[in-house]
Amino acid sequence: MDFIKKIESGLGLVTKRSEELVEVTKLKFKKSSLEKQIEEKQLEIGRIIYLAYSQNTTGNEEVAAICNDIKELEKQIDEINKRIESSQPPEIKCPNCGAVSGIDASYCSKCGEKLLTCPNCGQTLAEDANFCQKCGELINDNAE
Repeated sequence: MDFIKKIESGLGLVTKRSEELVEVTKLKFKKSSLEKQIEEKQLEIGRIIYLAYSQNTTGNEEVAAICNDIKELEKQIDEINKRIESSQPPEIKCPNCGAVSGIDASYCSKCGEKLLTCPNCGQTLAEDANFCQKCGELINDNAE
C-alpha cells in the first residue's frame, strides 16, 4: 500500500512539473514575440530618423512615441522574466559540500553525497529523516 502511495506522490510531482514546463514554454514564446515587436519598433525609429535626415526635418515626436512603446514592451518582458524565474524547478543544496543540484538529483555531482529529498515538496532531508520537516510527509515507513 505504501508503494502505491509513493507512486501516486511521484506521479503528482511529474504532473506538476509538466504543467510548469508548459507554462514556462508559453511565457518564453510571449517574451520572444515582445522582443520581435521591439526590434520592429527600433527599425521604425531608424526609418523615421533617416527620412527626417533626408528631408532636413527632426521627426522627434514620432521617435519619442515609439521609444515609449518600446519601454512598455520592455516592462512586459521584465514581468515575463520574473514569472519564468519563479516557475523554474527548485534546486537543492548538498549538505556535505554546499554544491547546488537539481531537485531530481539523487547524488551530489560534486562530492557524490547521497541527496535525500521529500517526494511531496522537494525539501532536502537528513539521511535518517522519518518525516519531512517542511510538509510533514512520511519519509521512512518504519518511523516510530
